[in-house]
Amino acid sequence: MFDRIRKLREVGVLGINRRNADYTLVYNPRRLYPLVDDKLQTKHLALGAGMAVPELYGVISHEYEIKRLPELLAPHASFVIKPAHGSGGNGIVVVTGRMRRLYRKAGGLLVSPEELAYHVSNTLSGLYSLGGYPDQAIIEYRVQFDPVFEAISYQGVPDIRIIVFLGVPVLAMVRLPTRASEGKANLHQGAIGVAGIHEKFLTLELAYALRDRIQRAHPEVRVVMTRYWDTDVGLTERIEMANQLDADLFLSLHYNAAVHPRALGFETYFLVASEATPGKAQVRGKPVATASMKITGITNTVDDHPTQGTYHQTIVTIERDLARERQHRDSGLLARVVQQQLNRQLHSVNRGVKQANFAVLRGALMPAVVVESAFLTHPEEGRKLTHAAHRARVSTALLRAIETFDRDLTERSR
Repeated sequence: MFDRIRKLREVGVLGINRRNADYTLVYNPRRLYPLVDDKLQTKHLALGAGMAVPELYGVISHEYEIKRLPELLAPHASFVIKPAHGSGGNGIVVVTGRMRRLYRKAGGLLVSPEELAYHVSNTLSGLYSLGGYPDQAIIEYRVQFDPVFEAISYQGVPDIRIIVFLGVPVLAMVRLPTRASEGKANLHQGAIGVAGIHEKFLTLELAYALRDRIQRAHPEVRVVMTRYWDTDVGLTERIEMANQLDADLFLSLHYNAAVHPRALGFETYFLVASEATPGKAQVRGKPVATASMKITGITNTVDDHPTQGTYHQTIVTIERDLARERQHRDSGLLARVVQQQLNRQLHSVNRGVKQANFAVLRGALMPAVVVESAFLTHPEEGRKLTHAAHRARVSTALLRAIETFDRDLTERSR
């Protein structure tokens, strides 16, 4: 670790402690800190300098004023509540709309007026403020971002942070809200820089897009995701969850990566049997699929009861083998229809249906596939997959594949 820190220092990377010690504390008089630590004062300073700032709807400074909250919020369908002295994005609530008497937060969660009042009370007590001192709650206009950012930002407003040193702009960065940050462009809350988009965020957005599309087309179908926010769910837990829920299908969504930037296209995997079946136009260069082959520890069994006697053991073995064969055959069918539908929707290279010993597929008791719908490492394709339009095409393909697979199984059972 220390060697890495030394190498970063050698190439000019400034750690936050060194930044504070050598720049922030040296070049910023302490007496001026209150002007920026207090968002209300900062807002008034910006207005005095002729800068545009979000409209202020109201300020709550004392507990007895919380009863005014419904009156302050009544004219506004969307708004932001934030602590005047907050830091790190803590305590900020972004409301994007209403549903009857409830408020919808940027992440989609519905909260009641009583919950908002409780949040404001916590804000006044200093729960989110610098040093834990009593604070004020600011209610202001929710900035609407230009549609040009829609493809790379989740609901909230992206912003550009510019670092000015002695009056000269020296550095800048773009901060993008994510589902994990609940629409807030704050790095402490899970927002990311435009150059730091990770597969886990993109696949989560794709999973939500697919879930929404399935539920709109088939409201009777229950869709369960293995994660609903940025959290690590082990490979074992994913399969166990699907098995315990007696799921009909298991789709593991990924974006691919390669050791070189030329690889592109889409491919679908099911559990290995012997060899892969590559597409006709496969790009040379072995891809490094993002699905892991780590051992899960899940046994491939369809019967947890102890065997009793040779006859019973023979019957159980036959039943287990038949179930495995059926599951493997259906997984292959699902993989083929997924690949066919992706080929119809995506203008990219069809890398074909393949088999691999992916841990996320081992132990599944239902048809299960891994979908690698694009390459993060390809310069052009990597940019496209950040757009909502690409997610829409992939989710459309997957929905149609599920519908086709269901029809095929139904016809086969007749």
